[in-house]
Amino acid sequence: MLYYVDTEFTNLGKDAELISIGVISEKGDSFYAILSDYNKEKCSDFVKENILPKLGKPGISERIVSAKKSILKSYNTADGTKKNVRERLLKFLSTISDYTTFVSDVCHYDGVLVFDLLMDERTKELPKNINPMVIDISTVLFYQRFRVEKELEKNGEKEKSTDTSEIEKYAFDKTREELVENLEIFGTKTENNEEYKHNALWDAFVISLISKKFISNTVNLAFESVLYGDIMELIKERMN
Repeated sequence: MLYYVDTEFTNLGKDAELISIGVISEKGDSFYAILSDYNKEKCSDFVKENILPKLGKPGISERIVSAKKSILKSYNTADGTKKNVRERLLKFLSTISDYTTFVSDVCHYDGVLVFDLLMDERTKELPKNINPMVIDISTVLFYQRFRVEKELEKNGEKEKSTDTSEIEKYAFDKTREELVENLEIFGTKTENNEEYKHNALWDAFVISLISKKFISNTVNLAFESVLYGDIMELIKERMN
């Protein structure tokens, strides 16, 4: 089963520590936890200004659940030490499905921190019910945009180019709320909900909406011979 996950952490460096985590299953079960033993001195200025004020803010997580009961049907919390959150999250995952595959915004941030949380402290291995592969939204967005650009080139609507830097920038920098801007939540469009952004459960919620909007079609497209041919052609051109 797919689980949409988002993490908030102290900084973008190698010494980053997990602050909070939000998880939503395909069935709509949700999990939110704030860790109590992260090193606050490692927090960057951005984190201090944009992340910490959203931790435990009254009503954020509860409102996501209550406003969209058809999407989120349960709300589980497990604030505490890293060890305690690990135990509660593993229990949450195992009671819903036999196998877990995470979907995250940028897997080299979220995936690393999630796996560090779930990894056995003694063996340094993941539980067997956790898929070590994380579906990465940024990569999905890259392929989706790449295909659009190639179609424009084939139709003569755009000059052919081997430069994918703008597509790469789009995939990473595109505001996630804008990708679901036509979906109204809490009576207002998602991009207007700044008070919720950077809360881990809210961001996991947005990721779930993006996933349902893009992944089912884009993953299939990624294996089509047309797209594969386009990518191989690009590689050959760059090698020459």
